[in-house]
Amino acid sequence: MLQRVAFAVAATQVEGILHLPDGPIVGGVASLPARTGLGEPGTFICAALADAGVAALRFDSRVPDDVAANLADAAGAIRLLRAHPVIPQRVGVLGHSYGATADEIVPPEHTERYAALLRQAGVAHQVVQVEGADHQFTLPAFRTALLEAVTSWFRETLAE
Repeated sequence: MLQRVAFAVAATQVEGILHLPDGPIVGGVASLPARTGLGEPGTFICAALADAGVAALRFDSRVPDDVAANLADAAGAIRLLRAHPVIPQRVGVLGHSYGATADEIVPPEHTERYAALLRQAGVAHQVVQVEGADHQFTLPAFRTALLEAVTSWFRETLAE
């Protein structure tokens, strides 16, 4: 089920779409937008997470190129997930468009920089790199590999 939602950040309402599973929910995930979270690739990832029993929120950044604003937007999304009456308090964050194998837009070195920061902070995380995939995961085999890895990891991690 899709639910239109909004959350306040810096006196502005950030709009989003919450993908809710039809059955039991193991937790929630805020899908961080690359440039615009309400379009691709956010839709197919959030739909797959909901099918796997994980509520997934996609939203637009207020200021796409402002790191501080993006962090505030992510914090607002997490607050919304934690306050939602049907989502358990187990919440995660999904980032995509941060560098890939054969990515024509973002170099793979960016992925390792993010992963190093998460390791230093002691944050449970998994880097998924699909060999040969382009930035949008346009081929079905690339999307399938990505979705299998992401949905199984969040399902297992949030269920703990």
